[in-house]
Amino acid sequence: MRSFVISRTVIPNRIVDNENGVYRIWRITKLPLWYHIRNYEIVLNNNHELIKIKFKARHPNKDPVTNEYCLPKTLQNIQCSDIKILPFIEQAMRIYQLNNCYFVPWNDIKWEEF
Repeated sequence: MRSFVISRTVIPNRIVDNENGVYRIWRITKLPLWYHIRNYEIVLNNNHELIKIKFKARHPNKDPVTNEYCLPKTLQNIQCSDIKILPFIEQAMRIYQLNNCYFVPWNDIKWEEF
């Protein structure tokens, strides 16, 4: 296994909810700094497949004990042999998936419907 620390800021900007097959999307309009991801670690297996992502910022889809981000199915075991994959990883981290979260940040953020 190999891990890499990526020093790039990722600011979440969307909330997505899927209720009975109907998706709802909101835009985050106010987000405290402790939700900004300042850097993150990606862990790859020996085949260069993504195993996990870790970071310290608050995020509803991150385990608060292990700091491991819950990988969406689209990123699980994806090949990461090229830096061009980082925008896809960062786009996923910009979205709060309410169907798979450890907490809801309603008291900390502001949002509006698209």
